[in-house]
Amino acid sequence: MSKIDPSYLFQDVPPIKEEILNILEELYQKEKRFPLDEQFYTLMKTYTTSGKVFRGCLIVRSYVALSGKEPTVEIYKIAAAVELCCSGLLIQDDIMDKDEKRRGLPTIHKTMESWAEERGYSDFEHFGKSITLCFYAVLFFVCFSVLNSVKLPARIRQKLLAISSAELPILGLAQAEDMRQASSPFSEISKADITAMQYGKTGRYTGRW
Repeated sequence: MSKIDPSYLFQDVPPIKEEILNILEELYQKEKRFPLDEQFYTLMKTYTTSGKVFRGCLIVRSYVALSGKEPTVEIYKIAAAVELCCSGLLIQDDIMDKDEKRRGLPTIHKTMESWAEERGYSDFEHFGKSITLCFYAVLFFVCFSVLNSVKLPARIRQKLLAISSAELPILGLAQAEDMRQASSPFSEISKADITAMQYGKTGRYTGRW
């Protein structure tokens, strides 16, 4: 089997990141109405574009391989939407894992904790986690909004939504299983438990979704 040149897979990083920023900018300009909106927009611009964008690139290159066509703006929008959702999942994961760094930067909940502490907010640690969970939800819903609005034939758009709606609940339950395993005595966790969790979680949003 021949090896894939990484530059081939990651050639779509710039246009995907551009679409991510376009989506966030459109959301901000359309919906800005609350004091924390600018904080969300500022943080998410950096957070969602600082990663490898691996899953978005997989989507685009899969489209090229299966269709024989060059990617369109709509394909880049789909890739960007999935990246936004994946970023939201990582934000949630950082809270659960009590991580303080992600991609070399303070995690979102730690950033918001510091933001609240500097302003004298009460219970700033709880505030930081709670606000970050709200930010996660926004990214999740924006993903579905974009998938629902891409200019593709209705049957394809419906298929995208159907796949996402079927896969993401299983991913959420796998995340819960990850927490159960992390908190349980090691002797109670089998290799089959770990494999099933990894398949339902990382395997799901990298491969099946």
